[in-house]
Amino acid sequence: VINSINGIVNMQGQQIVDLQNEISVINLSAVVDVYDNSYTLKESDNGKTLFIHVTCTVQCPDLSAGFTCRVIRWGTGEVRVSGAKSPSGLNRINGQFRTAQVYYRTTTDRAVTGELTR
Repeated sequence: VINSINGIVNMQGQQIVDLQNEISVINLSAVVDVYDNSYTLKESDNGKTLFIHVTCTVQCPDLSAGFTCRVIRWGTGEVRVSGAKSPSGLNRINGQFRTAQVYYRTTTDRAVTGELTR
């Protein structure tokens, strides 16, 4: 669906951008900007992308099975993900503009994957 001369929107209303290099789908209503040093995930974050602008620890409490979200280290401060399993105990996002994904297999069994370091 062509929304305007400046962009294309898919059937779910998500904007499609950067068609020259690769197609990326961004749901503009699913963005959370975080400016606090601690952020606890909540059910309403399911399917969203968190842009972390400062040094921050993202806490993973018990949430619904199937919950997922992306965490992007947008600022230069250290970002840690706490309360989720990770390979070899890696829980810190490895650099600015790098990402991690949080997945909940069950309410209490969750993992973090992505560009992580100690």
